[in-house]
Amino acid sequence: MADLLLELGVEELPASYLPGAIEQLAADAAARLQAALLAHGEIRASGTPRRLVLAVAELAERQPDRTEEIAGPPAAVAFRDGKPTPAAEGFARKSGVAVSELVIRDTPRGPYVHAVRRLPGRPARELLPELLRELVLGLRFPKSMRWPQAPRGETFARPVRRLLALLGDEALPLEVFGVRAGRQTEGHPILAGRRPIALERADYAAYLALLRQHCVLADRQERREAIAAGLARVLGRHGARLRHPELLEELTDMVECPAVLEGRFEERYLELPAAVLQAAMTDHQRYVPVIGQDERVRPVFAFVVDQPEPDPVIVHGNERVLRARLEDAAFYLREDLKRPLAEREAALAGIVFHQRLGTMLDKTRRLERLAGRLAELAGLDEPARAALVRAAALAKADLSTELVGEFPQLHGEIGAEYLARQGEPPAVVAAVREHVLPRFAADAIATSLPGRLLALADRLDNLCGFFAAGLGPTGSTDPFALRRQAQGVVRTLLEGRMVLPLAAAVEQAAAGFAELAAAPGQAQAGADGGPGSETGAQAARRGLLPPAQAAEEVLGFLRERLANQLREQGHRHDLVEAALAGGGALVDFGELVRRLEALAALAAEPDFPALVEVVDRTWRIVRGEPPPAAAPDPALFQQPEEHALAAALAHARSAFEQRLAAGDLRGAAEAYRAALARPVHVFFERVFVNVQDARVRANRLALLWAVNRLFVERFADLSRVVLEGSAAAAQG
Repeated sequence: MADLLLELGVEELPASYLPGAIEQLAADAAARLQAALLAHGEIRASGTPRRLVLAVAELAERQPDRTEEIAGPPAAVAFRDGKPTPAAEGFARKSGVAVSELVIRDTPRGPYVHAVRRLPGRPARELLPELLRELVLGLRFPKSMRWPQAPRGETFARPVRRLLALLGDEALPLEVFGVRAGRQTEGHPILAGRRPIALERADYAAYLALLRQHCVLADRQERREAIAAGLARVLGRHGARLRHPELLEELTDMVECPAVLEGRFEERYLELPAAVLQAAMTDHQRYVPVIGQDERVRPVFAFVVDQPEPDPVIVHGNERVLRARLEDAAFYLREDLKRPLAEREAALAGIVFHQRLGTMLDKTRRLERLAGRLAELAGLDEPARAALVRAAALAKADLSTELVGEFPQLHGEIGAEYLARQGEPPAVVAAVREHVLPRFAADAIATSLPGRLLALADRLDNLCGFFAAGLGPTGSTDPFALRRQAQGVVRTLLEGRMVLPLAAAVEQAAAGFAELAAAPGQAQAGADGGPGSETGAQAARRGLLPPAQAAEEVLGFLRERLANQLREQGHRHDLVEAALAGGGALVDFGELVRRLEALAALAAEPDFPALVEVVDRTWRIVRGEPPPAAAPDPALFQQPEEHALAAALAHARSAFEQRLAAGDLRGAAEAYRAALARPVHVFFERVFVNVQDARVRANRLALLWAVNRLFVERFADLSRVVLEGSAAAAQG
């Protein structure tokens, strides 16, 4: 066995590319070595912005020898009177064996001739050049590029300038991107120069130690720990801790020889909103803010440089850069506050929301109307409703400010800051701040009810507008991030345990585009209000789906995302479908979660199949039939089993609804099963439903419909449940 070491020296990779490339490198190497039948020990992959590294310990020097059997013609065709026929000779020649080496195997189809070939294992040094070449070319990045030195038009994230490929002490004859592999690497390009450094053998520990001597921490975990320790020292001096862990990951992938330094800025900049201070540091410069235990930003920041020795010039330079950013922010703040947000309607009219959906002022007007309707649907009192509508009118105003122009990620936060300074009520301020939540998968949802409703209104308006314009997601294409916005709706509803009729809310959102959908004509190029073209507003009023159709598509899209979210939380696929098909599932989302939890508990009990059978068996009879126009009429009952089932239904309804009213879902389900399981079974044993008398048949169907709907409309549609024996299907 021998160790394998591969290094790709590249021009500087974006920090966001490195973690994925390292993960791919290790996973793909393991898969390709397994396919090549090369045994190996530990696989380690790492990298810096200027190199990707793969190390494989104890790689077998060759493949194992193996045998291969090839099935041929039937024995009766291959041999006659014990002698080979032309069929046997041709098969042996084709298989590369002598006729005398053919063997006969018994198969389910009878005796057949087989050729047994012995395949000697190939040496690893013969297999690895092509294997490693395919491994490198198979790496995928968000964006790749071509460059003249790559002779075959191969692509990579950045140009590859150097290759190292060693198996033990032997350099492998590998060539990729027009670069021949050798046994040389390089240290830090500035601190150690670009002098080649030769390795004697593929020893990963020795490779790391050698690069460490030349100012490179090539092991990503070692580099991360060094940066984390440096940040802890700087932050600890001020009683702070790291509040932006994502920065640690990014900084790790930006440097090869890290050192953490401390800079300062003037305390007068602390008058800026804390969010602006942090954004100026983290988003523009990748500095780490120092935030004390009191949640206040200190006039200090930490930053990472790509050299080991602190240099006061570097500190002063970074302080000047941050000072310029903060001075710009302070200027924008002063200019913005000269005009209240409530007076920025004209500015919003000049910001296009989408060419076919009008301006941000149009969107604001829709949000006001939709927020008022959602307030009614959610049962808000008048003060809360007024605060919500006021927040909707002001939610997008900060998009016209200079500060949001500089820090677009602070939309909502800046608006809330300005509104608080301008004397708006706290409920309005909170709703404006929270209406952008959640911004990403791990982000929190809004905490106040007006904030949640405004967040829903904003996303539902976006979803209905883009679906109406035919711009919904297709495959992997989602340019308007509608999946993320739908996920925000789902999380707000579920985690907020909201009571809101979702279908009605979506219909109200889609109705906001009724005027645009009703207008004739098609959008035209140049519809930006420029010279010689129609105005943007005129162009917007073209070619949208009718509101009812858009609402139907959006509701289906949201239902799908809702089901996915519930399954990701660990709920069984079939139980999710059962709960979502139950009546009122898309109204009370706290109740929906409780139903699922109750179904999961019920599914573990021995009586669950009997409960499912009551709902499923009745559904199989009534499906396809129109809902009955009236309740079952006892005067039309002809058999005692009909009377017994009707009496059991009345008893079940009383007990079922009492327990539901008390919030006892499991007790309600048990009461339903206990009252109806036996009567339903006996009914189907002794009563024929599809009799010729149409009135009797309709009455019996109405009785079964009532049994089925009692549970389905108040709990779940158990006809969608997969019982034990189909567990794999139940898990989806």
